[in-house]
This record gives sequence, structure tokens and C-alpha cells, in this order.
Amino acid sequence: MTSDIVGDSKGIIGLDGRQTVLNYTAYPFRTVGRILARWRGQDGQLYTADDTILSSSGTMVSSYHVLTAGHAFHNKDLGGFADVVEFIPGSGGRAISNRSATDTYAASNEWFGRAKAAWITTFANWSTNQDLDWDLGVLTLDRNLGNHTGWLAYGYTDTLAAGTSVTATGYPGDRFDADRNGVWDNYNMSTQTGQITKLTTHQLQSTQLDYIAGNSGGPVWLNSNQTIYGVVSHSDLNAQGLAVSNDATRITKDKFDTINSWINQDNQIRRPTDRPDLVDYDRWFETQFGRFNKLSVRSGESFSVTAYPRNNGTAPSGNFTVSFYASTDRSVTNTTGSHWLLGNANVSSLAPFNWRTVTWSGAFPAVPTGSYHIIAFFDPTNAVPEFDDSADSNQKVFAQKLTVLPTAPLSNPSPPQSTLKPGTTPSINLGSNLVVGLGSGKGGSQKGTAGTTLKALNQIRQLGQAADDSLIGSRAGVWNTIKDDWLNMAKVARGSAKADSFQLSSTAPTLIRNFRGRQGDRILVREGFDYQIDTADYGVGTRAKDTGIYQDNELIALLQDARGIRTLTANSSPRLPLNNS
Repeated sequence: MTSDIVGDSKGIIGLDGRQTVLNYTAYPFRTVGRILARWRGQDGQLYTADDTILSSSGTMVSSYHVLTAGHAFHNKDLGGFADVVEFIPGSGGRAISNRSATDTYAASNEWFGRAKAAWITTFANWSTNQDLDWDLGVLTLDRNLGNHTGWLAYGYTDTLAAGTSVTATGYPGDRFDADRNGVWDNYNMSTQTGQITKLTTHQLQSTQLDYIAGNSGGPVWLNSNQTIYGVVSHSDLNAQGLAVSNDATRITKDKFDTINSWINQDNQIRRPTDRPDLVDYDRWFETQFGRFNKLSVRSGESFSVTAYPRNNGTAPSGNFTVSFYASTDRSVTNTTGSHWLLGNANVSSLAPFNWRTVTWSGAFPAVPTGSYHIIAFFDPTNAVPEFDDSADSNQKVFAQKLTVLPTAPLSNPSPPQSTLKPGTTPSINLGSNLVVGLGSGKGGSQKGTAGTTLKALNQIRQLGQAADDSLIGSRAGVWNTIKDDWLNMAKVARGSAKADSFQLSSTAPTLIRNFRGRQGDRILVREGFDYQIDTADYGVGTRAKDTGIYQDNELIALLQDARGIRTLTANSSPRLPLNNS
């Protein structure tokens, strides 16, 4: 990718009188912004390495129009008009890493976000003939950004004369490299006040104002009435290539009237629609306020995570949801990773350029052991109509990763006590042997004992009568010796017409192979186990609200079908069909 700054690079005449603007978010400086114009390269694609990006300056002159130089976005050598033009008003600060492929050359304080030009216009004398006397242009933005920054007036006058004091403001590129090491380290605004030393019909010339590449398009304005009378254009160079004067294209009556006609036409057919635009505060400003309360956790332990959504748009966001995930990937929409929903938090409407603290707290769900990215997903269902609805824009990936530790082993349960009466729900726990839960059409039960494994398995086969049944599993200690018999017998265990509950551990998960009751069924995996995934891939739920609380990766194939109403595939949704209930 080629980057450059628009304009001449030898425009310092005498001592450098430019000053860095520190209060760039205050009026009137916040009306001035940086322009990034992008031309696609020979590959014909945008946002690739061979794009060319030129940096210049411009000024808000209405709620959605920017006055700038024509050469800020039209360059015959690059094929004419730029493919994408962005305007970043009232910004400054250190240069930060690119937020994304589309947010290049970002400053640490782009308080008013970035607007895109929906339409760009310049004079034919510039686009056709490269006539510097007509080096003016207008950006028609995709939003009413000026309602938040304000704007400067523009005009023409015959009262300007040599000696008139004016101010030139913009983003000169030589100051982006403060330590002169060849790397841009900031994108600060500069300003300078000096006299016009010569006027022509179409130019305001000065030997007291310093114009450097990047200043192009910036305003030359009168402090007394905050009106723009010229736009920074170029430097006149001598035979040695040094500037002898710096020139701004002067606004004349003809140019003024034409610019007004462009704006009036936009008011008729191109008025923008304001929208919100949710972003991560930390990602936008390169801060680290977002956090979670521990770097390692076990399933069931308390956990909290905090993020800071910000509205970079020009309309209120309305209420929205933030979903928090543990993910093996840096995006919860990628199909290559595994993503576990931790919980949701509701957020009330955000005004433009405001943010809010959002926290989810609760018991950490059953997630397989390992290392995970923690991700906050703002408005994951796209309920808010944003300028940028892309998943990348709406996700915060926390800097640190979370380690999920193995669940602590269950205490060895005591032998069962069976005092069941007709009509009650049996719940049998057999301690160290395989546990069986039984049901009967009469509401009674058959008690599993610490007898032979085969006997226990036979009893499991009878689970699933009319009553609400509960199957609780614990360590069997017999997997390797009876694998085939286990599968043959356990595969017929199934839920009843009522709400059954299977609580499983060790080798017991194979019991859920044909688990398919009618309503409210629940699968709960207590701890890890070792088995082949094909032994559980037939597990399904019902058309009612079944849940699956799980821990090990091997259960994913099973539990993705745990609701029965619809089967989710890797491409159908980033949300899991499982909730901790």
C-alpha cells in the first residue's frame, strides 16, 4: 500500500511559525479535519496492499459538506476520482495500529469518528486541465457530522488586501514524523497566523504562511468573522526547488455560486440519513479500560467481564444487547473456532459520541479446559441499523486470554437411600459403581445396586416410563472392559414423555446417545471423560426447551442438537443453542 501526503514538501519559508493545535476538539478547530483518499491498485480490489492513500485537509462548511482542494481527491495520474474518501474532523494524537483494513492511519483521538464521502465534486477546470486557479472541491458526507462539530462559513470579498492577517490550519505531513526517523508517530493538527502578501484574481499568496504536503485543502480563514476565503493549494518554487510563496486558491463570486449550487442540489437529492455506529472504546482510542476479574476460572465459579461500547455515529443507538463469549478464535462469527456464550447484558440508548460501562457477572458456564479469547459482541443480532454493521467493527477482543481449568472432581456420593412412593420421581445414585436411574409406568422404581455391571446396564435400559425420571452418573470404572456391551445396552436408554434429567460423568455420557424425551429434558455433564465422538453423535433434544450444560470438546457434536426444534450447523449462527439453566 502506497501512502503519501498531498501537496508540496518544501513550503517552509524562513522560520517555521506553525503551532500544534492542542484543543483540536474545541470550536473552531474541530471543524477542520484530515482527509484520506484511497485509489485501488492494479489488482482492482480495495483495501489491499497495492492501494494508494493520500492525506490532506478540509473543513466542515455545512452539516454534511466539507470544503477542500480538488487535488485532495482527484488525481489524473491515479486514474481520476478516488474510490473511497474519508473525513476525520477534530482529531489528533499519536499514531496507533490500524484498527482494521478499512481504518488506516488512525490517530489516538478521533473523537468524532470517521465519515465517508457519499459524493465528491470539483471544477472541470481542475479535473480536466489541472488548473490551480480552480483547485477547489466539496465532499458530500454520509452523515450530518457538522451538527456535532459545527462549521465555518465560506465566502468571497473584495476587501482583502496585502497585509491582511489570516489563519491557515490543517494536517501537514512533515509534522507526523516528530523525531525524524522516517515513521509517522502522530497525526496532529497545526495552525499558523500570518499576512497575505499578494493577491491575484484566483490566488491568495503569502510568504508568512508555511504550507507543507498534507496542508492541501485546509482553510485560509479570517479570524474576525471565522470565514474561509481561500483553500490551501500549492507552493510556488524557484529554480532551486525552494518555496518563494505559498498559495491558496481564492474563492471568487463565480466559485462561491457554483459551490452553493452543488450544496443546494445535494439538499434536494442527497441528504444523508444519520445512524448510530457502535464500536469498542478501547479499540477506537487504543486504551485498556475493559477487563475481566480473573485470568483463570473453573466452570461454576463466579466471573465478571466489563466492556465499554461507544456510539461513533450521529444518531442515538437505541437499546441494544452486548453478548460476552469465550472463544478459541478472535471472532465469534468465524466457523473455524469454537465459541461459548457466557452471558448477555442489556444497554440503554447511547447518544452520539457517548459510551457506557457494561458488565456481565455470573457463574462461569461449562466450557472445555483450555485458553480462550474473551470477546464482547455489541448488538450481535444487528438490531441497531449502523453505518458499519460488520462483525469486526462490533467486537471487542480483550488483550489477555482466559484459562479455563479442569472442574474440581465431585465428592464421592454416598450410597443411595430409596424410600420412593408411588407417583414420585426416582433419583438413584450408586456411589462408586455405575449409577442407574429407573422409571416405571406406575411411578415406582427399580433400585440399582452395587452388583454386576451387566445388571446395572440392564436396569438403565428400562429408564423412560411415564413418570419424570432422573439419571445420575458417577465413575463407573468399567469402560475398557465392557465397551461393546456398554454401547449395545446404553443406546436404548431414552427419556420419557415427561421432563427427564440426565446428570452424567466419566463414561456415562454414552447413555444420552438416543436421549429424546418430549419436553423440558436436560443434560448435565459434571466432569471430564474419555470416549470416541461417534458414540454420542446421535444425541438430540426435543421440540421443547431442552438444555445442555457441557464441558468437554467431544460433546459438541451431541449438544449442538440439544434443542431439537432446529439443528444448528457451523455456518448458521455464532450463538450456541445451549443456555445455563
